Amino acid sequence: MLKKPYLPSYRNGVHIQFCNDFCIICDENDPAALNIAAKLTVFKEGILKMETAYKIMQGSLITAKIIEEDNVRDNYIIGIEKLAEAFTHHYNPDFVDAANLILKHIHKYGNSIARLSYQNETTALNDLIDTQKNDTALNAAVTLVNILDWFVKLEESNNRFKDLYIDRVKDNAEKPDEPLKELRKQSFADYKELAKHIDA
Repeated sequence: MLKKPYLPSYRNGVHIQFCNDFCIICDENDPAALNIAAKLTVFKEGILKMETAYKIMQGSLITAKIIEEDNVRDNYIIGIEKLAEAFTHHYNPDFVDAANLILKHIHKYGNSIARLSYQNETTALNDLIDTQKNDTALNAAVTLVNILDWFVKLEESNNRFKDLYIDRVKDNAEKPDEPLKELRKQSFADYKELAKHIDA
């Protein structure tokens, strides 16, 4: 007789792992001969939904990384702005002009790029970085005050943020209609039905 564990007592990851292991055992023992092929297919479909829902629950890890990377890029753009402001007090008027030009481009996006929404900040930083690369005057100003490395770091961070944000969007798009709790209940019912046929 098949030993029947009480699946509701298992943690999500263990529950899913048990179900996958059970499917492997069933597949190795000729589901057609056991007359459980159709029910096993339904069970597997339920497990797949559970795995997707479980991954969505883990999506909070991506959210945490997004927040962390947003803070990193905020610090870079704020640092660039503060450095430029410091150079407006330089004794050399060329440095003052360069600093004012940098600030002019930064302030084009409002009082604080770092306070913009995620998507608006990403767009603003993309535009600022592209301008810094392609605008001869701005590039010269950044080079003169020796903060080009800050722009390089800013671009790297902004690109990492974009990748993380896209990953989260993809995860949300895969979000199942049924919550994990309900899927677990259904998988337990499907498992009991399978076990009943195997014992028959």
